[in-house]
Amino acid sequence: SKSNLIRAFKKQTGYTPYQFLLTQRFQIAKNLLSTTSMPIKAIADLLCFSDEHYFSFLFKQKMGVTPSKYRNSFQTD
Repeated sequence: SKSNLIRAFKKQTGYTPYQFLLTQRFQIAKNLLSTTSMPIKAIADLLCFSDEHYFSFLFKQKMGVTPSKYRNSFQTD
């Protein structure tokens, strides 16, 4: 059943499937933000978020900073 699958997955990984997926998506987002000038909207689209605002909201919730501020921390003056 769905609940058994989720329970077994969490037992093995420590995450629910959704948490695991978000973690993977944010790893990719962090890489793209730090190494490319790809627009945030394009990153949100690439990672299948419904829109860039939802992506930014979740990113800030998980990382503590907005995607723009995260990107800016990698730019040299």
